[in-house]
Amino acid sequence: MDRQVAQNAKDRQRQRGVLLAGLVLGVALVAGLALLAWQQNLRAQGTQAFADRTATLLQGALSLEAASGAMEAHHRGYLITGQQRFVDRRERAFADGMHVAATLLRAVEGDPVQHRRARDARLALMQRHAFMLQAAAHVENEGLAAARARFSGLGVGSYDWMLGELGALRADAETRLLERTRHAATSARRFERTLLLGTLAALSLLVITSWLLWRQLQRNMRIRAQHERALVLQNAILDVAGYMIIAADETGRTLLFNRAAADALGYAPDAVIGQPVPAIHDPDELRVRAGALGMDVPADGPLSFDTTVALVHNHGEEAAWTYIARDGQRFPVLLTVNELRDADGTRVGFVGMARDITQRRAAEQAILELNQQLTQNADTLARTNRELEAFSYTVSHDLRAPLRHIDGYARMLREDAEAVLDPEMRRYLDAISDGARHMGSLIDDLLAFSRLGRKPLECTHVDMRDLARHALVEAGGLHSPAEVDIGPLPDAYADPVLLRQVWVNLLSNALKYSGPRGHDARVAVAGERIGDRVRYTVRDNGVGFDMRYADKLFGVFQRLHPQDEFEGTGVGLAIVERILARHGGHVSADASPGHGAAFTIELPAEEEPA
Repeated sequence: MDRQVAQNAKDRQRQRGVLLAGLVLGVALVAGLALLAWQQNLRAQGTQAFADRTATLLQGALSLEAASGAMEAHHRGYLITGQQRFVDRRERAFADGMHVAATLLRAVEGDPVQHRRARDARLALMQRHAFMLQAAAHVENEGLAAARARFSGLGVGSYDWMLGELGALRADAETRLLERTRHAATSARRFERTLLLGTLAALSLLVITSWLLWRQLQRNMRIRAQHERALVLQNAILDVAGYMIIAADETGRTLLFNRAAADALGYAPDAVIGQPVPAIHDPDELRVRAGALGMDVPADGPLSFDTTVALVHNHGEEAAWTYIARDGQRFPVLLTVNELRDADGTRVGFVGMARDITQRRAAEQAILELNQQLTQNADTLARTNRELEAFSYTVSHDLRAPLRHIDGYARMLREDAEAVLDPEMRRYLDAISDGARHMGSLIDDLLAFSRLGRKPLECTHVDMRDLARHALVEAGGLHSPAEVDIGPLPDAYADPVLLRQVWVNLLSNALKYSGPRGHDARVAVAGERIGDRVRYTVRDNGVGFDMRYADKLFGVFQRLHPQDEFEGTGVGLAIVERILARHGGHVSADASPGHGAAFTIELPAEEEPA
């Protein structure tokens, strides 16, 4: 009996120990499960917050890329067309990009690497915009062609640099999100196993553990839903991108086919996702490329996905290719193909980004045709100049010889027959000689006039007062009774040889038409500088002319006075007008009959900018 009691006591003590151990184990299990649940809750909250931040970061990066792409496209449109509306759109795109860049910088605060990338992307955007402003200034100063020649898409601050920074930022963010999601999934599975084992070990805690399990599952579902929403948002951004974006796995199965690709190629995304990538490349073009690389490909039919990727994969560099839409329409694109890699660096597929350059090709063709037309015009002008030179040679040699013969025979006839010639006959011979010499002067002046358009300008700074003094001597000023006053004259930037002819012609006319006044004749030369121009006036007190006929002054062989009153060919002022026009200047006249005339010429004072 005592032994039974003792045994029962031992049993109860053992039971109590077991119960106590069970209680301790249960409490430890509950505490452990509670601790695990609390830790998992913290991780879930952290993963959800990380997913929110990553979605914001990806959205900002893609928005900045879209804004920069729009700015690049509008600026190139401006360089091609010169239309102001492209400048306005470019500036709006730049403002949007700067706003997105500021938001992106705030989103990555606390992450030095991503903050540097976002800051570099914003700097690249600002530098690219500054480079575009410089190109716009070149358009204002030099024209569209020179600005296009200067414009470059490479270098610091280029569009590719910014895309690289944004691509690195997105890739890093997506990698982190993938790692975080994978870690959360692993943690969730571990927690689920712990709950299952805890449920089997302590049925008394079933309600509590079931509630904790349900709660954790709900949290995991919310995390997955948030992640799915982030992917949906990312796909929506890809759909509104201006590039055709197509992604495929290693086997050629389509993973992504955005809206731009669907619109351009005519394939519905739902019909191609999960299916082999459509044959959108020109097979003949691919075969030409394969031949250049020494690759052996089938002579006809579509090429395999692996072969196509091997031909078009350019490691991020843009290359020109031809796409074929579903309806057979062909159009040129600039294509960039990159590899898709997972978090471990393993290649899992490829992504191609292409943009339609049909309009760009059309603009390039128009420029090429214009250059060809200009070349043809230049050739035509060269032939015309050669014909003009041949004509000038004919005039110079073939027409002068008969005139010299006429003048010579008239003089010989007068000398040999002077004794038997009456005064009327001698007057006839004098008229013949005068006419021949006058015709020779007309030919000389006409040749001088025609050569003005072919002689290249050799401009330099000219001392106008010194040039006018020498021209006065050449014009016969030393033998004229007229009083000539040459006042201070500002310098000009011109060809001194041609300008000397201008002064000779103007001073010769002033001396000639003031000659009837004898010693009362007066000629005055004055000058002044007005801004970047210089103005000179040659004034005389001669016979003048009627301003109603002033429009005839600068025409070839136009005269306002009879030949028997004043000698001349009527070409001198035409030569003056042409020389000044070649210098970017002009000549004008003011006169009245019997009260003299004033001729004013205007020239640039300094070398004009190119």
